[in-house]
Order: sequence, then C-alpha cells, then structure tokens
Amino acid sequence: GVMKRLLLAGLLLTACAPLDPPTLVLEDESRSLNAAALETAAAPLLRHGNTVLVYLVNKGDLEGNDLARRLKDSNRLSQDHIRSHTVAIYASLKPRYSELRLGEPWSSGVTSRDLEEIRSRILNPGLRAQAMQQAYVDSLVRLGEKVDATAQRQHKARLVISVVLGLLSLPVLMFVAYLRWPQFALFRLLVWMWRQTPAGKEEARRQAEAQLKSHR
Repeated sequence: GVMKRLLLAGLLLTACAPLDPPTLVLEDESRSLNAAALETAAAPLLRHGNTVLVYLVNKGDLEGNDLARRLKDSNRLSQDHIRSHTVAIYASLKPRYSELRLGEPWSSGVTSRDLEEIRSRILNPGLRAQAMQQAYVDSLVRLGEKVDATAQRQHKARLVISVVLGLLSLPVLMFVAYLRWPQFALFRLLVWMWRQTPAGKEEARRQAEAQLKSHR
C-alpha cells in the first residue's frame, strides 16, 4: 500500500549513486578551450558527483554518431543511453553540429527542452560568434544551475519520505517498546502520546470493553 510506494520512491531517489569519482574530461581538437576555466565553470556539476565530458571536434556528423562513439569509447554509454552522473557537451566545427546529454538522476528533472534551450540560446550563438571558450563556460554554468536545482528538489523529497515513513512506523515502534520495556518512562510517555491520538483512543475503548466483558 502506501508504505510500499514510499519505500519504492525512496529507493528510486537513492539508486543512482555515482560509480566514478567526479572529473572533467576535455577533448579539444581545435585547441580553443582552457581546461582550468572549464573546470571552474563545471564545479557545481562536479560537486554533485558527475563526470563532465567536453568535446570540441574538427570533424563530426549531423546525426550524433561521433558523439555516441566517443561516449562509448569512454565507457559512458550503456545500451545507447548515457550513464548515470554523466554530463556531455559536444560540438563539431564541420559540419556544424552540437548536442548536450545528461544522465540520471538529473535527466528526470532537467528535461530535453531545458537542454535544447541551453544549446540553442547559449552554446550555439557563442560557437557562431567564434567565442568558443565563453560558449562552453556559460553552458556549463547553466547546466550546473539546473542540476543543482534538481538535486535540491530530490533532497527535499527524500526528507519528506523519511518523515512520512517515520510517522507511519511510530505506532509499531511504540507498541514494541511498550511490550519489551514498559518500565522506562520514555516509552510510557510514547504510549501516552499514542493514546491521545484518535486511533489510540479507539484502541483504549476496545480494551476497556473487553475487560468489562471478561468480568461479567
């Protein structure tokens, strides 16, 4: 029921742990990019445990096959899907082509529309203006903002699930504690708190009726 759904939600939020240490990998065939500046721009992405792949190639294609090959060679592609905690920015100069990819757990919060907006409004205009470095830096910063917002939402969701699971398990814990350690004041207090709830009052009423019947 409710407990099972909450447990499943909690598992989904924690299942995509990073497999590798966070790092930035740069493949710049045009020698237009500064690795240190890119790493600074990618700091929020790295802080969340991502492998950040930055590609600027002289010759690619218009279908994304070159990017897929490079991701596969880097062991960041699994069954045509980018692996979890992976961020990729790719552009080829001939033909002109660019693409952004994002793995779980961020792709559930950063939509394809968000990626297209970064590509079309930040990355591509910079590339057309020959401002390669700034185009990549601004794209990484914007991606970092999106991932950071998604991480905050996921953290809040985990907190809510933890609180709800704790509240649902409290009556069980109180009952077990009362059976095992009734002499402790803390557990007596917990039992008293339980008996102030509607469910606790109903249980007390049933117990009183049972006792009256047993004395007749």
